[in-house]
This record gives sequence, structure tokens and C-alpha cells, in this order.
Amino acid sequence: MSFETSVLSFAEAPLDLNSYFIKHRASTFFVRISGDAMAGIGIMNNDVLVVDRSLIVKSQDLVVVEYNNEFLIRRMVKKEKHYCLNAENSIYKPIIIEDGDELKIFGVVTASFRNYD
Repeated sequence: MSFETSVLSFAEAPLDLNSYFIKHRASTFFVRISGDAMAGIGIMNNDVLVVDRSLIVKSQDLVVVEYNNEFLIRRMVKKEKHYCLNAENSIYKPIIIEDGDELKIFGVVTASFRNYD
């Protein structure tokens, strides 16, 4: 039994990853993450995220933020009169954004990549 096959036999056209993953080139950047806060949705330590600064943040979006001088990847969630930053790992408590907290949103996560080597 042979498992050798040509990858090219399955390709319809060349795939341009830039055009596939980047909608707003001038406002998109990549960030490599560390930690396991988003492991519940398959974003793992050392993954690379595609982040778009031009998108308006909506409830449930994944965002890159600086919260009280700490850089985080979290899900932005609207709860009644306030917003929370939620991890996708139950060992991390939700962060309720209070008046006086320092929050800077760098952008919305639109994709992630992992290298299996």
C-alpha cells in the first residue's frame, strides 16, 4: 500500500495567505502569544494571531488589549452595564472592567496559526 500522492493534484489555484487572512493590510499585524488563557478555543502557547486594528470591537470578539499594564488576549463580553475580559480557560477568572482601569484595545483577532514543527 502506498500513501504517496502529489499535493499539486488537489490544488485548484495557488493560495495567497495574505489575501485570505488579511482584509485590511495597513491596519493588520501579527502577534505571537504565550500562555494558555485561550486554550479552550484552541489557541495555544506560541501560536501567531492575526490582529486587525481597523475593526470595531463587538461583544464576543477576541481582542488584544493592554489592561492595567498587562498585555492580554481575551474575549470582550458585554454584561449589563459593564464589559468583561474573559479567558477561554476556566483557571482564569473574568476581568470586570471598572471605572479607573486602564484599558487599551489594540485590535480584533481574526485568525490564528500554529507551526507543528
